[in-house]
Parts: sequence; structure tokens; C-alpha cells
Amino acid sequence: MRAIWGALLIAALGFGEARAQAGEATFEGWSAVCDDVGECSAWAGGGGPLAPSYILLRRDAGGQWSAHLGATTEASEPAMIEMKVVGRGGQTTWTRRFSGSADDRAMHRTTVAADEIAAFRNATAQGLTLETYANGKVEPLRAISLKGSAAALLWIQARGPDPRRPVIRRAPIASQAHLPVIPLSSDPLCYEPSLTRLSPGKILARTSCRVFEDKSESLMTMQLLDEHGSRLPGPEIEGYVEEDSYGLAGAIYDPKTRTLSGLQYGEYRPGSCGNSTEWVWDGEQFRMARETQMVDCVGIPKALWPSNRRARVIDAQGRR
Repeated sequence: MRAIWGALLIAALGFGEARAQAGEATFEGWSAVCDDVGECSAWAGGGGPLAPSYILLRRDAGGQWSAHLGATTEASEPAMIEMKVVGRGGQTTWTRRFSGSADDRAMHRTTVAADEIAAFRNATAQGLTLETYANGKVEPLRAISLKGSAAALLWIQARGPDPRRPVIRRAPIASQAHLPVIPLSSDPLCYEPSLTRLSPGKILARTSCRVFEDKSESLMTMQLLDEHGSRLPGPEIEGYVEEDSYGLAGAIYDPKTRTLSGLQYGEYRPGSCGNSTEWVWDGEQFRMARETQMVDCVGIPKALWPSNRRARVIDAQGRR
């Protein structure tokens, strides 16, 4: 069955035409997701939270592929890392050696060279496991199953730009003259509120509060006010459900672009999982313009988190 999948994948990668739309799917331990412009990612992890490793393949909106690998090791000093794709019978069908220049979480990472991408992709689709070695010693906990890789890559190949891609018309810049005066928060962990007029009659009041006295992490609470400083319902933020009274984590608002950004990391190994979202004010609500998300805490850095939403944003003059 693996040989059949491999043959189908090689043919599809060479000649397939994308017709389906954005979405997400899972295949035997592999996850795949595509956004509205046809950027897609497929990935899998191994080792669990205490010994994470990962493989991620990405096809950008222009059809170019990239591949990224990472693993922790038991080595107590800088190591020579080797990652191997192992096929049936235990033969090695692809290998990469690199110096173990670890980051502060002891994660060793490498990117497959552009001229190796096609061979690596095909080896992955027909392989059984991706194994990690440190200084010649196998790291069995870091092994990643490749069983679902062929199906995940075929799923990606069948997808392209979504004709239903959302369009957001960004609201014009509003004057910031004569903003109302509102009382300061009585919470000692909160800073002075910041006011920004989103549109005439709609003023955003943002208050940043520290989560704990001994930590720098903060959350932003937001209220929508009228021109007199009285509370209005909202603001409405597309796709965001406030689960508690604290507010939006890691939020930043840019009045020049009318963009609200939120970044939230997973609890374990900060930076290896979470979600990053951008919303644009359209005059009535904050519409989701871009979202990247990684739900598996396997060490994949934020820059590689898969994109699952990318709207087209048009400003007040019709420019993108």
C-alpha cells in the first residue's frame, strides 16, 4: 500500500491541478492545513513534550516547497546531529548531518536545501520513520512515524487558492481630537487606559494588566465607548471568544493600520506552539485578516506556524 501511495504522490506532485479549497485534515499522526491563498503545511511530531521532534513541509502560495526538521537530544554538549528517513527493510533513503547548534530550549533545527526538496518529499512519502541520531547514537524517543505523510501531501496537492477568500475593507483613519476622559482602573496591576477613536462615535479603550505581580506577562482588556465615554457593546472581534474576564493575551493595536494583533503561546515549552492572529477594523467590527496556529507543542518555531486564514484587505481608497 505504501508503494501505491508513493507512486500516486510522485505523479500528483508533478502533474496535479489544485481544485479544492482551504481547510485542515489529519492522517495517521500527520496534520495538514491550507489557507485562503493556497499556502499549505503538513507536519508530524515525535517524542512527546519531554523529548520533542518535528518534521514540517510547506508549499507556499506560489507552489514552492520547503522542509524543516528539528529534534531535542540527550547529548549534554554540542553534538553532530543526523536525521534519517528510514524505509522498508531498514534502509536509509535520505539523510542530513548538521552541527547541533541548540537554542535555549535545546532544540536542534535544520532546513532541507532547495535542490533536495523533491527527493526529500518523495523519500518521506515512501518512508516509515524519521530517526534522529546525536554523535552517532540513536535517539529512539524522537522517532517520527511517516505513515500518514503520503496522504497528507496528496491532500495538499489537491488544494489551491480559495475563490471564497474573505475581503475586508479597512475603515478610514479617524481623527483623534477631543477624546473623552475616563477614570483610571482601580486594579493595581493595570496601567492607565489608552483611548483610540476607531470610527466617529466608536472609541476603543485599552487597558493592559499584568497577570501576576512577579511576572511581565500581560493581558489587554478592551471596551468600546461613545464620544462621551459611556460604555457601548463590544468591540466585536471575529473568531475570538473571551473565556474569562482577563482579556486578549499578547494584544497590540496599531492605529495607523487599524490592526489588532494577538499572540498566545502554549503552556509547555513557550514559543513552540500557540496562535497568532491579526484583525482589521472595518468600521463595525474587527475582522480576522490573518491567523497562524500550531496546536502541537513539538518545537516548531513561530515563524513556521501554519497559516490557516488570510483575507484580502482593502483600504478606504481601494488599495490592498
